[in-house]
Amino acid sequence: IRAARQMQQEYGVRQGVDIRIIKRIPVAAGLAGGSINAAAVLMGVNRLWRLRLSQKQLVRHAARLGSDVVFFMYDTSFALGTGRGEKIRPLKLGVKLWHVLVTPKVKMYTKEVFACLARKAKSLKLTKKRDNVNICLPYLRKSDFQGLGAVLSNGLESSILSLRPDLLRLKKKLSDAGAAGVCFSGSGPSVFALASCRAQAESIKDGF
Repeated sequence: IRAARQMQQEYGVRQGVDIRIIKRIPVAAGLAGGSINAAAVLMGVNRLWRLRLSQKQLVRHAARLGSDVVFFMYDTSFALGTGRGEKIRPLKLGVKLWHVLVTPKVKMYTKEVFACLARKAKSLKLTKKRDNVNICLPYLRKSDFQGLGAVLSNGLESSILSLRPDLLRLKKKLSDAGAAGVCFSGSGPSVFALASCRAQAESIKDGF
């Protein structure tokens, strides 16, 4: 709704639109479901209302809605996000990754996780991390899944675990199952396990 209204107001559109969402992934699971819905609406009303906006213009609107909305404006499997995550550089990588995604039956709202992060930031002297997402790229290019798994990280993990410390058991269970790496997806509670091949992914899945 915010995406459609933003476009109406920006371009003086008097038309409306009926939107029906068929949700195939859990809500509030850290899987960017709301963000991809927003991106789809931006692209949809651009065609429906014949606004003829370029991708660059649509990206500008996407960045106003949310940092990760921009990723879905690009037809790419891999991309490097910088800034707040809204500056996207598509990456041409021939690698195929196999994951096992586990979503516990609990909801975590991004706003609450970031509020927890803000509280932590006030009480801690934060240092700039030397390692950022670029450290993953050499391992991706070489299909080195063990190396990639070792450097996976999520800056929101400590906040997620502050709110739901029981989720640490889930991470451990996936690690013990032989995953190359385990990490929270977005603001949680979903956790993904990186497998080295389809057979290993199936084996980990069977354990759940």
